[in-house]
Amino acid sequence: HVFTTRQVLNVHDCFSDPRFAVFNDQEGDEYTIRTILAAPVIHPMEERVLAVVQAVNKVGGVFTADDEVHLQRLCTLLAVILVTSDRLEQVYVQAEFKEWTFQRLPMPVLLFNGEGRCVKANQRVGDLLGRPQASLVGCHCAEVFGGCFQLFNMWERCLEDDQDGSAEQVEVPSAAGSKVVTVRCTRTMVEGSAIGTTFVFTPEVLEDAKRRRFQ
Repeated sequence: HVFTTRQVLNVHDCFSDPRFAVFNDQEGDEYTIRTILAAPVIHPMEERVLAVVQAVNKVGGVFTADDEVHLQRLCTLLAVILVTSDRLEQVYVQAEFKEWTFQRLPMPVLLFNGEGRCVKANQRVGDLLGRPQASLVGCHCAEVFGGCFQLFNMWERCLEDDQDGSAEQVEVPSAAGSKVVTVRCTRTMVEGSAIGTTFVFTPEVLEDAKRRRFQ
């Protein structure tokens, strides 16, 4: 009834109300319903009913108009909680999917915040630099790039010139040996403002690059 009418229902005597008397006619039922107060939980934006909250058997009498007001306020709060929890779950699922996708990108990618500290690194970066990707997060780009000053200079120019840099060939030292990579540094933009930088690498083994250079 409450779900379809979207109205608060306050029943003072369930025994005399044919809609609810059936609940008290079941043989062997040790629980008797005397009074009922029910209200709909309505979506704050879509105006659809999400649920119904029901209170039964008020201690010391029947439910009053004040009780109706309190229950409606509770339903309003519950609607916000339900909608927010749904959205948080959606955001969490989307974030998990984006992270899964980011980690499986075919090229190494590094994300730095406005202070130059690494906030995200995918698995390919760890392979390129010869370091566990988790050890890169939180480090300043000067530490991440080690002795490769060309990469650090690309980061500085990207911020100082207030524009995305062009792709450059860079020799990157790593534990597995130096590699020649094509690197592009771009600004990470949010609502027209730069909040950090993104490095995308296209790696090539140094010896292969040299061999092509002399062919």
